[in-house]
Amino acid sequence: MTSPWLIIADDLTGAADCAIAFAKCGLESVVAWEKHTDAGAVQVLSVDAATRRLPPAQAAKLQVDVLAAHYRPGLRLYKKIDSTVRGQPAAELAALLAYVPAQSEGRSRLAIVAPAFPGTGRVTVNGSIVVQGV
Repeated sequence: MTSPWLIIADDLTGAADCAIAFAKCGLESVVAWEKHTDAGAVQVLSVDAATRRLPPAQAAKLQVDVLAAHYRPGLRLYKKIDSTVRGQPAAELAALLAYVPAQSEGRSRLAIVAPAFPGTGRVTVNGSIVVQGV
């Protein structure tokens, strides 16, 4: 079995979209909207933290609450952000990176940030988000 994944999204659509991608690769995936959902030994748990319309500090706290509820060594975190960067992705990602006890696992913290959804015309070009060519 592969290492478990925790996806934390700011809305239900994002949580579901991301989980579907893992399911298409053959990984058992569950979508939840409660931070304490017990999904058992599922390979991928995708949680809607419902933070899209919250102020930065509150959004960051709720995202960390979800991570804290599910964190265990070896867990892989996927922080789902909106492809047009709506919500509070900077505050949420900074809080999640600060929480992860990277040193205890002997790894550095790393975030790859790539807001895009090419199938809907949302791409990143030279560091800028482009929607339908604009």
